[in-house]
Amino acid sequence: MLLSALAAFFYYKGKVEISYGLASLGGIFLLVRLVNFLWIRPIHTAWMKFAHILGMVNTRIILFIVFVLTVIPISLLLRIFRKDILNKNLEKEAVTYWNDRPKQELNIKHYERHF
Repeated sequence: MLLSALAAFFYYKGKVEISYGLASLGGIFLLVRLVNFLWIRPIHTAWMKFAHILGMVNTRIILFIVFVLTVIPISLLLRIFRKDILNKNLEKEAVTYWNDRPKQELNIKHYERHF
C-alpha cells in the first residue's frame, strides 16, 4: 500500500520511471503475499526490527526536544526571578516544615465530592 502511494505521488510529480518501478515492486510484494506469507516473513521481521530501533531513536529525540523547549526555559526563568516553587529553603530555626491547612467546617457535602 505504501509503495502504491509513493508510486502515485511520483507519477503525479511527473517521474514516471520511478513510479513504474515502485508500482512493480508493490505488485511483486502483493503477489508474494497472496501466494505464500512465509516468503515475505523475513522481510517483515527485518522491517519490524528496523521500525523498533527507529522508534527508540525517535522517542529519545522527541523527548530531548520537549525537555529543551519546556523544562530548561522554565528553570532558567525561575532562577532569574529567584522563585522557589518547591520551597526548598532550609530554615535552621524552624521546628517543622509542615504546612498547616486552614481549619474548615466538615459537613456531609464535604464527603460527597472529595476533589
